[in-house]
Amino acid sequence: MTTSPAKLSRAFYGASIADFVHSEHNLVLGRITENSGFSIETTQRDAWRSQITILQHELLSFTGRGWVFFEFSVPRLGKRIDVLALIDHVIFVIEFKVGESIFNRSAIDQVWDYALDLKNFHETSHHCMIAPLLVATNTRNVNGVVSVSHHNDGVLEPINTSPEFLKDTINTVLQLSTGVGIDASV
Repeated sequence: MTTSPAKLSRAFYGASIADFVHSEHNLVLGRITENSGFSIETTQRDAWRSQITILQHELLSFTGRGWVFFEFSVPRLGKRIDVLALIDHVIFVIEFKVGESIFNRSAIDQVWDYALDLKNFHETSHHCMIAPLLVATNTRNVNGVVSVSHHNDGVLEPINTSPEFLKDTINTVLQLSTGVGIDASV
């Protein structure tokens, strides 16, 4: 498995999308758990299992186009992003609400805060397009609406999506934006 040394130290798990989608589910879960450094409760383990299952399916078409990181630590702030996906020229901040059937305001604010924190406190993210995605795993038929923030700072408005529309939402963001490909090794 290929890993990015610069980013892996900030995440419990990091791999190219190609390696991730073709990895054994339990291997990925084991790496996340091993690197967490603390005792894992059943609810957290089950949440990671759900995230892995969804992402291995939804990211399959992005094989060879980026990286995925679980539990990415935002520098200087002590916060952890559920999943950070670097695809082509966009940073996707993905917050999962496993078992939720609604997109509540606090979850929307949480994913947007993570995106803003990356933009403002993570130097290599300053010039990148950042798309905050909120996935409520028990929702159905919610295809994310992509819109630019009125701040015009390269951070999109938070995008709510059902698991089955995650791939489509990512494709929409990629089609509606331009930029230089992101190098995960920096």
